[in-house]
Amino acid sequence: MLVHENVYLLYVDPDAPELALHWQQQMDQQHTVALDVSDQQWLEGTFLQVLRRQIGALRPLEQVLSAGDIFTRFHEQGLLAKALRRLTRALTVVRAQNLDDQTLAARLQHYPPASARVWASALQRLHEAYQQQLHSTDSIDFDAMIVQAGNLIGSQHYQPGYRHILVDEFQDISAPRMQLLQQLLDKGPAPTLTAVGDDWQSIYRFSGSQLALTTRFEAYFGSHCLTLLQQTFRYNSSIAHTAGLFVMQNPEQYRKQVVSAHQSDTPQVFLLDDQIYSQQDPAQRAKQVVMALRKQNPEAKIAIMARYQFWLSQAKEALRPLSQTHLCYWTFHGAKGLEADHCILLGFNQGSRGFPGASQDDALVEALLPSVDAFPYGEERRLCYVALTRARHSCYIIADPRKPSPFAQELRQPEYQVKTLSERFGQSLPEARSQATACPECEQGVLTPVQGHDGLVYQCTTGEPCPAQIRVCPECQAPAIAQKTQSVCVKSDCQFTQPLCPNCARPLALRSGPNGQFYGCTGYGAASEPCRFTTAVR
Repeated sequence: MLVHENVYLLYVDPDAPELALHWQQQMDQQHTVALDVSDQQWLEGTFLQVLRRQIGALRPLEQVLSAGDIFTRFHEQGLLAKALRRLTRALTVVRAQNLDDQTLAARLQHYPPASARVWASALQRLHEAYQQQLHSTDSIDFDAMIVQAGNLIGSQHYQPGYRHILVDEFQDISAPRMQLLQQLLDKGPAPTLTAVGDDWQSIYRFSGSQLALTTRFEAYFGSHCLTLLQQTFRYNSSIAHTAGLFVMQNPEQYRKQVVSAHQSDTPQVFLLDDQIYSQQDPAQRAKQVVMALRKQNPEAKIAIMARYQFWLSQAKEALRPLSQTHLCYWTFHGAKGLEADHCILLGFNQGSRGFPGASQDDALVEALLPSVDAFPYGEERRLCYVALTRARHSCYIIADPRKPSPFAQELRQPEYQVKTLSERFGQSLPEARSQATACPECEQGVLTPVQGHDGLVYQCTTGEPCPAQIRVCPECQAPAIAQKTQSVCVKSDCQFTQPLCPNCARPLALRSGPNGQFYGCTGYGAASEPCRFTTAVR
């Protein structure tokens, strides 16, 4: 890899040639070099070849960074740690599913060609090094135990004598474990198999589990007797109704009517907004709920739960002043098998950190995993069921009424019998959103203010799928939508109009010079990507 202080790779929209010309002029003024490459070359796998050819045509470079400097910079920027985490997760998937090199490469075939080869090669070498390390230390991991045990039985080096086989948590079974189980059945003395599992709690696809191995049991094991366990002694009838109806929206799940030993005549699943004094603060809302519950019963066990650690970190900080006795913080995955008197669920918003999230897990890991459910958000729906049913007595869902996630919207339907405790949710979704500004790019989310590198900007609440970046009106701080030559404030009582630079789309400012007033680009004199555009006042 060749990295140089004054060589830049720049991607410009091919439909905006005037912008490409502008950037080329900027590079020339700064005595830097712009290399002409395209995303199509990346997809075709010729990117590096084109790059090497263009760099080779340049004059000798005096400030080429050494391999050590490149390594140091990648480390400082966190790129190495990120790549290692990614490779570690991918290696875990490879081991759990016993993927050979050919299968690994086939799983990655939907990656862009260049990336597929690079990551497949890196994973194959990492896997080989891992296996060599196990061998050199005379060690074995759990995944290897499963595979080797199946191989020993299949090659008849071991004759199983089990007459009765019981498999618990069957919904978490992966393909290698299934192969071991089938070897035990095929080579044993006609054993009886009893499998105990709950397809509604199949939430470990990242470790290789496949829902179809449970829901299509007969296809793998033939004739069998199915017994549905439809009575619960943990959570009440209100939670049972809401959670069960929600998870059974997926037609792939078994149909069950769970009956609770604890009947409730009133809804015990509640929906609250996350607005505190007109500011979004779900952690403070959770704190309010905790304090209210403790007034009723100081000894109650309360769990703060979320899909991502991000929300739990915020909650821990907000609840730090309170006693931590009987207070737990669980991720939805980590909560499986646990229970509390009351649960508070965070993050039911749109966006990449919402639930269900707009962005899926790492694309590399996703490509290596078993096929996903055909039903949208199938596993996330089961994960929501798990989260709801951790509560014995009551469950509180906290969401933003302006940008509720698909799950929060669905749970507002009357058949779920979820009680809304916030007036903001008393409005219809269009009414709630009318108080905000719809995203002009995707028309799905709403605009919310965030602190950017250059000050306040508005972003779309849907997160990564929509890259909208909307500037702030200098008069009232509302969103200002950019048009071809100007930006216009969305507030009807403001509608401030500001001209924009045709070269870089920055705002134009009214200035005075020797020949009178003129408009000049606000990018003039900028340390990064300066712009000297001016135009006369008309």
